[in-house]
Amino acid sequence: MAKFAKSLNNSQPVVFVVGAVAKGNPTMEVDYIQESVCISKYALSASVCLGRIMNTYEEIFGIV
Repeated sequence: MAKFAKSLNNSQPVVFVVGAVAKGNPTMEVDYIQESVCISKYALSASVCLGRIMNTYEEIFGIV
């Protein structure tokens, strides 16, 4: 996640769409997603997924 977040342009807003489903890939079923990223090889709850995203940005921007 850190590698992906650091590769983004920090001068533009970023929106994360977190799909919480038991089966399938919801990001491939909508047309407003530009890029799909997997942050774990294991199934994660939406709250854990959001926590990992936020922790990454806390580290990048020094909010710890």
